[in-house]
Amino acid sequence: YKTAEKLDPSNVAPNYSLALRLMEEELYQTSAAEFQKAIDKGLYSSIIYSQMATAHILAGNLPDAEKTIARAVEIYP
Repeated sequence: YKTAEKLDPSNVAPNYSLALRLMEEELYQTSAAEFQKAIDKGLYSSIIYSQMATAHILAGNLPDAEKTIARAVEIYP
């Protein structure tokens, strides 16, 4: 993942794939950070916001989960 990211920093796929893998490994807060990187690079979909909110919830970070959901509702009413 890190090599792919270095080769093409604008590519969202490594961050998104790593986020999903980290979810499987129950590394939820790190996963949420990778979802955010993918969003920052231009991966916009309601699903990614849902996945990031889920990662925050599973990490016990309810304030960030709420912020993520609120942002998603602004973009995808």
